Amino acid sequence: MGNGSGKEEVVTEPLESLKHDNGGINCLALSADCSLMVSGGDDSTLRLWSTKTDPTEDLGVLRGHEGFIQCATIRDQWVVTGSKDCTVKLWDMVTAECVFTYPGHTGRINRLICTEEFIFSTSHDRTARAWLLDTSKVDEAEDSCIRVFEGHTGVVSAIIFVLGPSVGVPDEQGWNINPGDTIFTGSFDNTARSWSFDTGGCLKYSYAQVFKGHRMPITCMATDPKGLILYTGSQDKMIIAWDVNRGTIMKKVEEAHGSAVLHMRVENRLMYTCGMDNTARCWVREGLENTRVYKDHTDTVVTAKFHNGILYTGCNDGQVRAFDAKSGTLKRKFQGHTSAVTSLVVCVHEHQGEPITRVISASNDGTIKVWNATGISDEPPPLPDYQDHDYEQKQEKKLYDLERRLSDYFPANKTTPTTSPPPELDILQSTAGVKTRFLSNLTRMTSSVTRHSISVRGCPTEVLTLGQTLSENPSNLILIIPGNPGITSYYTDFMETIYDGMGKTHSVWIVSHAGHCISPHLSIWPDTEQVYSLKQQIDHKIAFLEDYLPQGSNITLVGHSIGSHIILNIIKHFEAVSKFSFIHSYLFFPTIERMKATSNGQILWPILYLRWLVVFLAACVYILPERLKEVVLSLYFGPEVAACSVRATKELLHPQLLNNVLFMAYTELMEVNEADVDTVNKHKDKITLYYGATDGWVPTTYRDELKQKVEGVSAHLCEKGYKHAFVLCYSQQVGELLVQLIKS
Repeated sequence: MGNGSGKEEVVTEPLESLKHDNGGINCLALSADCSLMVSGGDDSTLRLWSTKTDPTEDLGVLRGHEGFIQCATIRDQWVVTGSKDCTVKLWDMVTAECVFTYPGHTGRINRLICTEEFIFSTSHDRTARAWLLDTSKVDEAEDSCIRVFEGHTGVVSAIIFVLGPSVGVPDEQGWNINPGDTIFTGSFDNTARSWSFDTGGCLKYSYAQVFKGHRMPITCMATDPKGLILYTGSQDKMIIAWDVNRGTIMKKVEEAHGSAVLHMRVENRLMYTCGMDNTARCWVREGLENTRVYKDHTDTVVTAKFHNGILYTGCNDGQVRAFDAKSGTLKRKFQGHTSAVTSLVVCVHEHQGEPITRVISASNDGTIKVWNATGISDEPPPLPDYQDHDYEQKQEKKLYDLERRLSDYFPANKTTPTTSPPPELDILQSTAGVKTRFLSNLTRMTSSVTRHSISVRGCPTEVLTLGQTLSENPSNLILIIPGNPGITSYYTDFMETIYDGMGKTHSVWIVSHAGHCISPHLSIWPDTEQVYSLKQQIDHKIAFLEDYLPQGSNITLVGHSIGSHIILNIIKHFEAVSKFSFIHSYLFFPTIERMKATSNGQILWPILYLRWLVVFLAACVYILPERLKEVVLSLYFGPEVAACSVRATKELLHPQLLNNVLFMAYTELMEVNEADVDTVNKHKDKITLYYGATDGWVPTTYRDELKQKVEGVSAHLCEKGYKHAFVLCYSQQVGELLVQLIKS
């Protein structure tokens, strides 16, 4: 992990220094085309600047507030400001005049959002409000407020607006408000809330109407691009990811920073945070994996901006820094302020056909500095100094020691010596509160397999990766869809055999079934609201592909048991959309037809009617001490069963997880009837099936009948005695067989 402090040559002086009449500057806002900027200060004035001119031109002063300006935003020709004087004001940049004052708040304005039609504000008065941007038809100033969001018991700070699906028809007032439009607010009462913009009420989910989990005030928030996951940061050092649809905690990082978390911003699959521990940090959103720590700051980091692979940070030490976002290396320091940096914007123009990048910072010292940031992303990173190398070594040793202590849970990679730390290790920053085998939502299981705990459209999911991880875009991917149970740990040996057999040229991933994993918020008590049918599991895999893989990915699909049925549905779903390139599909022991009619189906069917008894018996075993469970399972399975399967079975004993497995099995027997011969026939050149010679789930007659219905289909019959549940004893052998099939 790069945390390099730079050498002397990375220090940069400002190109320009601008200022207000007196007092500090609290906020900057930039127009969409980067041509205009406004700044708000302690002197109660707003200044308008032209950022396209060289030097920057002062276009005038906007006066009207009676207290310092806390926040500002630009929308088209309008500037919206919020002040200590409890008012929101609307300014026309063309005339440099205040055209409307929004009354109603009784406390300082904290944050503002402006859309095409509405303004949203938060305040010290414990409320958030929605206002009309166009006030031309407003008779009384008070009528400009169309919603008041009341319910918090502390200062309301952060606010987010998520636009719902458009209904295409204005409401009776002529406003374009959709039923799914949602506002999220964060408060000093330690909670976040979600509100319906349509009704103005706090949304009531089946689990919660208020997002409770923090122990101190919420200071910042963000959402994923689709508005399905809410991220909150707090003075309690925590970051929490919330399932918006359920209102439940998906992941909690107890020690996300060493002190209060002050700022967060989402950039695609990554999230950047700033804190009072003098660092900024990078996280993979899926699972909140901390991948980078940006050091060198000597005081609180208050804000950050991401542009073209560079993370710019503003610090209370008066400096702006530019880090290579991917490596964490410090590339440049911008020195010139004599007090804390309060705001940052990145401005890009074109000059003689070449892009010109400027970073503009505001400070409590009453100045605005303009810095040259052109070409930073193209510069080679400076060599880290000795302190950074020492930091790297310490972090590697910490991770190695941590992995060694957890050796009971994670076996060493068979091909990697464990007597010395591996040469390259990602830092695991947050390990507080570990009660099971999870270190964080991304855990290195062996020296190569990485575990990700994520949410796929609200469904708890686990992904194991070999090679490139979820934060990267693998050019060649082998994706495994498991059988039932869909617990990924059963397949670790299988994955490693494939990865090594392919010469490590292909990344190998496996995605669990929804709910077939132990997530931090999973209740031990079975919950009928958190079970997923076979149809939902199919939709879950399609959603995973759409949300986590880039368009045009080259994917080889590998299905085991019911995973084969799911793959056929995936292929069918994407037939009309050339979003992915499915190179080939390999279906092992494929349960793609008449499951209930098989010998195993006849045995399992009556048991499923007693699944609550099965879950209760499993719970009795689950509460045993971890070591005792492992000994009992090892004795039950015997030495021939892989260690990863023993660990996976310990997970299977979790009552809610087992309930999910049994419910899915019930729907499999109900829904898997006739084989989808049309899909197999249409794609037979890209499908290979492998049947067991003595399989209680897939009789050989099913293979014979399929070969008769689909002429030329590649349907092999196992002659080596591999069992349907091959992951217990034959992972290596079946993995080697798959490699041979792929290479041939």
